[in-house]
Formats: sequence, C-alpha cells, structure tokens
Amino acid sequence: MFSRQPMEAETFVHTLKEVENSLDNATYRKGDWQQLVNSSWNVDRSVILSVKEDITRVSNKLHQQKGPGKLPFWPGYVFECIASFAGILCLFSEYPFVKLAGVVMLALGLQPLIKVTTGLLLGVSYAYTYFLNMEPRFKMNYGSYLCLPGVQRVALHLAGGVGTPLAMLMGFFSFRDYQLISNGLMLLFLVVALMQIGAFTAVWMGYPKVAGYLLENLTSPAKAAAELRRHQAAESHA
Repeated sequence: MFSRQPMEAETFVHTLKEVENSLDNATYRKGDWQQLVNSSWNVDRSVILSVKEDITRVSNKLHQQKGPGKLPFWPGYVFECIASFAGILCLFSEYPFVKLAGVVMLALGLQPLIKVTTGLLLGVSYAYTYFLNMEPRFKMNYGSYLCLPGVQRVALHLAGGVGTPLAMLMGFFSFRDYQLISNGLMLLFLVVALMQIGAFTAVWMGYPKVAGYLLENLTSPAKAAAELRRHQAAESHA
C-alpha cells in the first residue's frame, strides 16, 4: 500500500489530466484519485508545484460530486473561532448545563479549528467551508497540501487529533466540583485519546483497514501514520 514505484513527471501530469477528464465525462472510477495522490510521493516536488492549481481544481471537482453545501472559507473559519471562544467562556459559568454546552461546543469545534489553523500556519490554503452532518468542515486547496514536505503533512494530521481529547480534558477541569461529571469526562478523554492512539498505531504497524474501511479516511491520527509511512518509504528510495 505504501510502496514507492518510479514515476516520471510526464506520467503524473498525464494521469492527473486523465482523472479530470473522467470526472468531466462521468466515467471516474473510485480509487483513481487516491492512487494519483499516493503516486505524488514518487515525483519531484517541483513537479507538484508546477501543477498545484491543476491538482486543486481536480480535487474540488471530485469533492463536489458528493454535493456538499458550501460557503466561502473565511466566514466558516471565523464562525468556528467564535464558537470555540464561546465554548471556553461557557466553561467558566456557575451553571452545570452551560458548562456542558461549552464542552459540547468545544468537542465539535476544536478539532477542525486546530487542524485548519495548523494548516494555515504551514502554508495550506482552503477553498471553502462545507457541511458534514450539519457540522462545518473545510476543503483544502489540495495542491497547496501536496506541496508540503512529508514531515509537515504528518504534523498537520496529528494536529487534527488533538481537539476532541483537549475539549474533554478542559471539561474535566471545569467540573472539578462535580465529581460524577468530571469522572465521566475523564473517562471520555481516555477513551477518545486511546482510540486516536490506537488508530495511529494500527496504520503504523501495517493494518490500514477496520471492517473494510480505511482508517486514514476515518480519523486524522491514522492519516498521519499513513503519511508518515509514505514519507519514510520515499526517503528510503531517494
């Protein structure tokens, strides 16, 4: 899955055009895009830079096949910032239900907010905000992501696994005067953290699927492990 096979720059560019043509002609085969992305490790970074906008365009076409509702990126990002800040303020309330509302807001908002902010700091740009199960998510300009060095790709996805455990931990300290609730939040923190660590470890050890689903498509730490394996494979064949 993570092996590195030689690929010429011309082959990569040609394959990218073929994927776009298949999307335009409604003949796209599931998995073709992921194969292309995996093969990006096999070409010089300068090639990726030269077709960065093309990669982004094709990625957006593929994503829009799913038909998610979308808004411009920055309004969605600012909303997440405000919602997370409001969640933190709720933790300081004297009312338990307000505190719980704050924990829920942080559990939903911190995960994407921390990951996207990390992406922006690393140089990733974003195309738009879209909605998944009524929650705002952020579509990368994928060409800017593929231009990142491998270590930075790994760091970006590791950042995507921090938010929810952090929200549980903040809730635990907020409810320190409510023993039952604080114990429950600590249990949730441990469960979520262990799930994230378990997903990373499973992919890192060469077990990328669970119940037929790719773990890297389900959680950011698993994606980090997959990208780390690809990065190390590329380094060993450089």
